[in-house]
Amino acid sequence: MKLKHLSGSRIGTYEQCPLKYYGIYEEELPQGEPHPLTNMGSGVHLMFEKATMTYLGQGPCESHDPMFYKAMAMKEENVLPEHFDLVDELTSHALQWGYFRDMRYCVGAETEVNFVLADGTKVTGFIDRLDVKAPEATVIDLKTQKRAFTPEQLKKNWQARIYNIGARKLYPDVTGRVKVAFWVLRHQVQPVWLTADDAARDEEALIKVADEIRACEDPQGNPSGLCPWCPKHGNCPFEKMGRKARFKRKY
Repeated sequence: MKLKHLSGSRIGTYEQCPLKYYGIYEEELPQGEPHPLTNMGSGVHLMFEKATMTYLGQGPCESHDPMFYKAMAMKEENVLPEHFDLVDELTSHALQWGYFRDMRYCVGAETEVNFVLADGTKVTGFIDRLDVKAPEATVIDLKTQKRAFTPEQLKKNWQARIYNIGARKLYPDVTGRVKVAFWVLRHQVQPVWLTADDAARDEEALIKVADEIRACEDPQGNPSGLCPWCPKHGNCPFEKMGRKARFKRKY
């Protein structure tokens, strides 16, 4: 299959359903309207991006209160009015947990991660907020998902692993640990600490992921509750399989 570049979200899509990955990135099918809660999450992210940039003196106005940007963000991201209260709740949690603490170390919001692996594969991503206090760094990644991460999900999380590599590429004086803190706003802050050795191992692991995706000639479907938002929805043979049949086919 095609592989223009790797990212945490692209790897997640492939792991969730290779056929969905094929539809989005190989066939480049129209994805249609996103899930309404996806829009809600985008709205929250935009509010904090604007507020953080203003705090750093790079914003359009003087207020670094995320709520100042709510109306603009809700309109721009097409957030449904029934989700406005949830936006308020999640924003309140972030502020209560101290989002603007230690801003003197913040070097950017929506900081782009962009590096090339030894095999030539490009890797990209965007860090919601990056703090650097060399030799260590902290990544804050806002999450509006319904469920917290399990310990196993945190351990394997490709987004965190890419951020660890990317932060070190951007700031070579970061030689100690990188703390990737997932602020799961409906639940709690879930941190992962990663080292320079982790970064080196994960660069090699990313090459293997890239090889696997490129070598996939027969992408299989993996039906889930997210199928209605897949570009292959309605034209996926695996979607119609019963649960027992899918289980048998997989194992």
